Formats: sequence, structure tokens, C-alpha cells
Amino acid sequence: MPKCQSCAANYDDNFRYCPYCGTAKPTPQVVLVQGADPRSYEEGVLRLKCIIEKQVVATGKGWFGATFEQREPVRIVQIELLARSHDRGEYVALTSASFRHLCRTDGLIDVFAMNGALYTFRKYPRHKLERPLRSAFDHVCTGKPYTSTNKEEMEQQALFEILFREQRMAWEGFCSSLQSEGWYGVTDEAIGRQLPRSNGGGWWSILADYPSGETDIRPSDPYKELYFDESDKMRRYRYRRQT
Repeated sequence: MPKCQSCAANYDDNFRYCPYCGTAKPTPQVVLVQGADPRSYEEGVLRLKCIIEKQVVATGKGWFGATFEQREPVRIVQIELLARSHDRGEYVALTSASFRHLCRTDGLIDVFAMNGALYTFRKYPRHKLERPLRSAFDHVCTGKPYTSTNKEEMEQQALFEILFREQRMAWEGFCSSLQSEGWYGVTDEAIGRQLPRSNGGGWWSILADYPSGETDIRPSDPYKELYFDESDKMRRYRYRRQT
């Protein structure tokens, strides 16, 4: 039974007004309880997938005409979108095309180039390669012409240009796949679609360190897969899509 707010009398609920003083029955407060958001989302972050392949870099003939091969590890890289959802759990939603990285060991950079059908390797200090790296990066990104006339530097630029184009094509194709599959960025890095690890100075983005310690896979399995966090820089690329 409602209680009149004016005279405090109780009366039957069928009355719209208090039969004793005529005060209107108070309007009950309606509390809307909203359920869970019917929309379902998936979240995703980027990570690097690294495959160290031992590739043939030289062949020759040894004693009694026996043919031998020299193999060196080459770092092959892919970018993955690691997705999480309530229904599917954690899974790999998208994978980029593969591209190569130059590897640093003991402060030196292994530079490989095609020599006929084979790769050849030489080791350079990083500062020796900075100029051709910058030149190749600027050429790929802005079309800036090469100016060097040094034969060795021109050969290096040609190799670096191939690697930068591999990386750029893989990243742009990956971003197109993200967009077509409905993934949109929720962090500045993901929204800006800047190549991971470049930080505006992308001339060094094709350089990487070999795994070391327990993850060093040089001696045994050339096709073992490893994942690198790149000091959590990749995890700054966060995405979401509605399902």
C-alpha cells in the first residue's frame, strides 16, 4: 500500500490520489538495468616471428674432387597479429609476408649478396654501413637518387634497397590485410601504421641481433621457430575488431 507523502496515510494501491487529502500518488522510480554489451570484440597485438635458416653461401671442391657446401644462418622474419577472444582464446589471426634481416654478431654486421646463384658474406662494423643504409632507405621511402660512386658502396646500396623493399612490401600488405579483416588500431603506433622498430629512423630497421644464450639456434635446427619481443615495442601495436 502506498503512503501519502503529505498526510502519511496509507491507502489502496488502486487509488491515483490520496482519498484523505487529495495528493497525487508518487510516480515510482524506474531503474533500467542494462545487460552486457551485445557486441563482442577481439583484441590483438603484434609480434615478430623469426626463422633462422642455414642457407648455402658457397660451394667448392675439396680433396679428390669432392664437392662441399658452406652454410650460414640467415634470419627470415614475419610479423604476426596475435589475437585474443572469449570464444577462440589466443590464436594467430594474420601473418605478413616474410623478409630478411641483416644480423649483428660481436659488433659486426653479416652482409650477404647474390653472387650468381650463391650468397657471399662479409662482416662490417656498423658505422661503415650507416651511409649506404641511409641512402638505400631514403631511396626506397622518398625516391631520393643515389650519389655514391664507390663500387663497394653501390653494391651494398643495391642489397639494402632489396631488403628495405621486402620489409616495406610485407608491412604494407600486412596493414591492408588488417584493414580488410576489420582490425583497427587503438594505440598511436597502430593508428599511425609506422613500420615497427623504425621510430622515424628506419635506416636501421633491417638490422637485428642473432639470438644468444639458450635461444641460440646456430648449431642444430636450422628451421626452429623463435619469437622476439623487441623490448615490448611490438606490443604497443594494439588492435581491435568487432565480431
